[in-house]
Amino acid sequence: MLLCGYKHEEIMPILGVSSGLIGKWKKAFFQRKVEGLKLADKGSCGLLSQEQRSSLIEWLLTLI
Repeated sequence: MLLCGYKHEEIMPILGVSSGLIGKWKKAFFQRKVEGLKLADKGSCGLLSQEQRSSLIEWLLTLI
């Protein structure tokens, strides 16, 4: 959006982020291009086993 001429004040309400975060993304992009914008956090492992997850999904479907 910045490359298209939008200002931080216009981008902030559209994306629901702060000006500081926009600046951080801009810096990451110009330093590392698209690679700089990829999420580094891969998330955590789930707390349920595959069997527990399947059972939970089956139970939830009975509530619908």
